[in-house]
Amino acid sequence: MTLQELVTNVGLIAAAMSLVSLVELAVPLFARGAASEGRAAANFGLTGLTLVLNWAIGGAAAALALFLSIRGGGVLAPLGLSLPVLVAISVVTLDLSTYLAHRSMHLVPLLWRAHRVHHSDPFLDVSSTLRQHPLEGLWRFLWIIVPTWMLGLPLTGVVVYRLLSVIQAVFEHANIRLWRPLDRTLSLVWVTPNMHKVHHSRARKQTDSNYGNLFACFDRGLRTFRSADEAYDVVYGLDDVDPRRAKSFAGLMALPFVRASSDSPSHALASSKNTRISRGAAKTSAPGESASMRTRSAGTSA
Repeated sequence: MTLQELVTNVGLIAAAMSLVSLVELAVPLFARGAASEGRAAANFGLTGLTLVLNWAIGGAAAALALFLSIRGGGVLAPLGLSLPVLVAISVVTLDLSTYLAHRSMHLVPLLWRAHRVHHSDPFLDVSSTLRQHPLEGLWRFLWIIVPTWMLGLPLTGVVVYRLLSVIQAVFEHANIRLWRPLDRTLSLVWVTPNMHKVHHSRARKQTDSNYGNLFACFDRGLRTFRSADEAYDVVYGLDDVDPRRAKSFAGLMALPFVRASSDSPSHALASSKNTRISRGAAKTSAPGESASMRTRSAGTSA
């Protein structure tokens, strides 16, 4: 990927985030409060770092796909499939691989250390989209490059998947309210914003679910799906991350190397006190409802 292509990609992503930000203002899922404040510098700092990293590793993935298409290597090469079919196979295969990469970061304590940078955000909106540690980016890259190499996926397929993935990520993290019946219906086949919001809950049973990126069928088929309706009651963030660190760029960069009271979301935080979390305002999806407050014991919040 050339520098010009990087600038073009950044422009497209910035445009998508700006447009969705306007939708957030019009139909927010939750009203903004204290939890949403002071996050911009950290979130956009990590976004910039992620874009630069994607520029570097994305170029490597593209180069490999181009090399394989010229050389004719990979499992799919002898089948003589048309380009549209290969692109469709690429999107489905890479999405399954991304699901597995994501799930592994919740199962392996060492990987969770890096992934909790993303989960520590106390509020979700478009700025959360690319809030991730470079170590997570490298891990995800491996799960893209390996199937690309093994199957011989075409460059076009890789590019299409990465484009769909980043656009989807913007919508997944956006603080927007969808009509419940529509969200429920779409989540039969597609990962909806509310479906992903459930994944960002502090409650373990919700955090360890809805790992999908594009297609909901992987969560449904592999029994990690939870209803998108649960999004209206989630509390974002992590109990084992200092709230000040969660909003600090330097603090988040160091987070994978700081030992928390729990290395994995699958372990309860026995040492923490009951935590009272405020959504900052009433849920906008339920007009007239009072401000949402939620108390959860440490034993259920890992």
